[in-house]
Amino acid sequence: MLSLVIEGMLGNFEADHEFFPAYVECAVELPTKYLERMTSPSVWWEVTPHKLRQSVGIRSALARRADSEVPLVWLNECIDATATLTGEQSTVLLNIAIVMCDCRDHETNCRWALELLGQIQSVINNKTNRDSQQASLFLCDVFILSVVVLSGYNCLALSLENVSYSRETRLQLFPHALVNLLACEQWSSITNQVSWK
Repeated sequence: MLSLVIEGMLGNFEADHEFFPAYVECAVELPTKYLERMTSPSVWWEVTPHKLRQSVGIRSALARRADSEVPLVWLNECIDATATLTGEQSTVLLNIAIVMCDCRDHETNCRWALELLGQIQSVINNKTNRDSQQASLFLCDVFILSVVVLSGYNCLALSLENVSYSRETRLQLFPHALVNLLACEQWSSITNQVSWK
């Protein structure tokens, strides 16, 4: 019963409301089935900017939890939903960067990045309209941001917001960040798995 009440309260908050962080702190304690129903864009009738911002806030908190086995996977549905909502891309990129700063050394990040590369390749191979071109560009932004933040090279930018909001900044940092990241032991093993076609 309490889960249903907490779930029902979600509609009462904007993601930037002063009490939203307290709501998120409470909501992340709910069972997964309620969290999925509340935050999964794939089960909504319509993906709106308002609901997406709420979802990103809650899913980011779940990803940052110490008990999260594969933290970045919590962001996947929000990333997919944001691919065609250009107005929300900066907000989602900033949340991704914040999560990645908190779980920079997690052993599953390599696998997540490889899966993201596969998704980018699939979208690029199936490009048939403007939406898929927009989606591939956003997914590339996510990948480049991931490399920059996971390598720690975001510290060379003015701020995390600057890296998240500025494609130019990300692109300037990307080559060195990628080399640095692939030099790390847990990342060096994936160089043979990456194939650009």
